[in-house]
Amino acid sequence: MAQEYRHIRRQLESLRTYNANLEAMIDAQEQEAGAYREQIAEVDVTQREIVPLMVRMLDTLERFVQLDLPFLPGERQERLASLHALMTRPDVDASEKYRRVLEAYQVEVDYGRNIEAYRGELELDGETLTVDFLRVARLALIYQSLDGRHTGFWHPYERRWASLDDSYRKPVAQALRVARRQAPPELIRIPVVLPKEPRS
Repeated sequence: MAQEYRHIRRQLESLRTYNANLEAMIDAQEQEAGAYREQIAEVDVTQREIVPLMVRMLDTLERFVQLDLPFLPGERQERLASLHALMTRPDVDASEKYRRVLEAYQVEVDYGRNIEAYRGELELDGETLTVDFLRVARLALIYQSLDGRHTGFWHPYERRWASLDDSYRKPVAQALRVARRQAPPELIRIPVVLPKEPRS
């Protein structure tokens, strides 16, 4: 009986140690669960705040494109339409939507850092011409017809296409070659409209 008593006491001590350890684990898990609940609540608040922010960012980007030089209009409008459609999709989480909006902003920022030539259609005096466009960052948007007879640029304040005299024909053609990497980089001559004086 003494041996059985000692055996039961050892089991009781083991069970007490085991229970104490379980209680400590349960306390730690409850604290961790509480921290997770707080994080989930914060995520819900963040999501409620990030969605209106993204909508405002998208509206600002759309307004910027409307006021900017009218280059690559189809591509830029398609990007905006795609983002608007993305905002209403329930199967895409907020982080992916936010990433895509930032990506669109980055594309627009990059336009201001490079020179580009592309071909497109332009309506001039009721006639549709196929022209080569030259975009020099956001400084100038110039066109030249394929036969070189028509050269002009987008006037940012008048919001219209303006013709250039023949003295620009060769420099614009050379700038188009530079933009296409068909000629080495060099100083190019382009029309630039000076910024307006701020109103006092």
